[in-house]
Amino acid sequence: MIASGARLRAPVRDRRNMAIHPQIYFTRTGGRTILLDVAGNRYFSLPHTAEQAFSRLCEEGFLSPVDEAALRSLSRLGIDLHSPRSTLCQPSPQPARTTLGEAAQLRPSGLSIAVALVLQLAARIALKQFGIRAVPLTLRWVRRDEAYLSNDGARTALLIAAHRKAALFAGRHDRCVEKSLAAAWHLGIARIRCTVVVGVRSTPFLAHCWLQRDHCVLNDELDKVTTFTPILGV
Repeated sequence: MIASGARLRAPVRDRRNMAIHPQIYFTRTGGRTILLDVAGNRYFSLPHTAEQAFSRLCEEGFLSPVDEAALRSLSRLGIDLHSPRSTLCQPSPQPARTTLGEAAQLRPSGLSIAVALVLQLAARIALKQFGIRAVPLTLRWVRRDEAYLSNDGARTALLIAAHRKAALFAGRHDRCVEKSLAAAWHLGIARIRCTVVVGVRSTPFLAHCWLQRDHCVLNDELDKVTTFTPILGV
């Protein structure tokens, strides 16, 4: 017999059976879930009911029937409630703790600055044509032989310095994705490892992009990037 006032708990669904479309990335920041649709080149948040259900799914690992109904309406986003395996636990870049500070004092060659400028203009064209999808598409080609990528700190600093100089000629402010993608191409061609990181914050909504290797920020200020929560790392 059930004691007076007790309530039967509704059947729950295990989180391991939930999956999200591979081109959709998400993170929790400022109490909200922010999603990035790479193929659709857009950021978005969830309706209130779905937001609560998705939060419980990620943090507590279960869904009630009410939560499942709320998320079923989001099937157009690629949320599959009957997947054979979970893709909710997406890999995330390591927390940023240091920066490549010496790059600002270096004097790169004129040739490396010219190459950096060409790459920045090429990145601008690629992003205009493909949006954020240009990041994984083009880096896959540049990094064909990832097993041979190195962590050459001195060479990294010189190339990042070249891109900082080139940015003065490329014009336009607030080009974080363009500059980071171009520098990632340059590092990839030089067989140097790096990760393009996209971060977001919710209030007010803002997105930012930078380069990182392990815990080290390569082309930005630590105080700036730590105000963002990573949503994508390529």
